[in-house]
Amino acid sequence: MKAVILAAGKSQNLAPFSNTRPSPMMSVAGKYLFDHNMDLLRKSGINDIFVVVGHKKEKLIDQVNKHVYNGLNLQYVEQKRSLGIGDAVMQVRDKILPGEHFLLIYGDIVTSQNIFSKTQQSFHTFKSPVASICLPPSNEMFGNVFLNA
Repeated sequence: MKAVILAAGKSQNLAPFSNTRPSPMMSVAGKYLFDHNMDLLRKSGINDIFVVVGHKKEKLIDQVNKHVYNGLNLQYVEQKRSLGIGDAVMQVRDKILPGEHFLLIYGDIVTSQNIFSKTQQSFHTFKSPVASICLPPSNEMFGNVFLNA
């Protein structure tokens, strides 16, 4: 399975921090969000990764190129105009074969557990597309997610 990382947006929800750098370059626990995601993808066995870049792409690419991500094949794909998530995914359409499956993730997420492996397991169990939503342990300090089954 391949992964597509969405890292082209302006991340307005993280302003003013995202005014000077792309959100995947935010540091959490002494490590960039991008690096946390690379570790989780590697642990999940996902090695082919397409990074959709756009806003402040040079800063992201320069920082990523300073690291060695053993066993990971990173390719950058540019989203020239910020036209949303659908357009970002369309930028990799010639990189993924018809019928081939991929994991789509935001470049600025962080999780304490390997949601990527769990999503893959669900995909293989149900043999159809799946979506994962992370819920915080308490709804007092965070937004709520309500699902109607």
